[in-house]
Amino acid sequence: MSGGLVERVRETSRRALASGALESIKTERLLIADPNWPFQVRILTSLAKKHGVSTRLARAQTQVHNPFLNPEPALLVCEMGSRYRCVLNKFNVVEDHLLLVTRQFEPQQAPLEEADFDVLLKAIEQMPGLGFFNGGPGAGASQPHRHLQLVPEHSLGPLPVDKWLARGRPLPFTHRYLSFDGVPGAAPLKAFYDQALIDLGLAPNARGLLGPYNLLVTRQWAILVPRRQERYRGLSVNALGFAGALLLANREPLQWLKREGIAPLLRTLS
Repeated sequence: MSGGLVERVRETSRRALASGALESIKTERLLIADPNWPFQVRILTSLAKKHGVSTRLARAQTQVHNPFLNPEPALLVCEMGSRYRCVLNKFNVVEDHLLLVTRQFEPQQAPLEEADFDVLLKAIEQMPGLGFFNGGPGAGASQPHRHLQLVPEHSLGPLPVDKWLARGRPLPFTHRYLSFDGVPGAAPLKAFYDQALIDLGLAPNARGLLGPYNLLVTRQWAILVPRRQERYRGLSVNALGFAGALLLANREPLQWLKREGIAPLLRTLS
């Protein structure tokens, strides 16, 4: 991959928005000032709901064809070596949300390889942000085709999980954690991943597939979370939830989220 990733992403986004290939979802962002575990929520705006975003998202998650084998040309940012493509998330909630997709079908639930970490880290190095992986439908994955994701810090803003970590207390959910100074190599990150899977009892089954889990990676740390369930009180939660960010289809859950906080939700899911 040559050239600056940020510049490529912005130019591709500009063109894709102009052509209508990129369908950005408008949300209202709220910060919930929980005294123990502050978090953020994004709520679909009335305009987004009017345009049927919830229906289109649900349809995208259940579609039979594989959108990653032949991604829309307008959404293609660049090739990343011989194995991966970098494409825009067609239904992005935050600007410049990237999908790192294997060129050929590889199962989302198979264990990640060192080459997968190498691609993710190269992307994070060029465009700092939160890299994440939803290991299977039970962890919020919408497609069975292997894809890692990256949301740049210039779009996502400060992560609540960074505030949690700064307090020096254990995170309020089952996990394994690794901190580092600067972007690590793929080999040490893979070693952490392998050991975390062992520690959390996530062994491949007879088909070589893992149970559900989420992986989150930044320039400073990595977190792996096992999943017991995908939803909590009707809310679908992927890896971003464990960074302290939730997406709501409407304002109805706000009352109990403000009352109970995010910690019980994350403990139940992990």
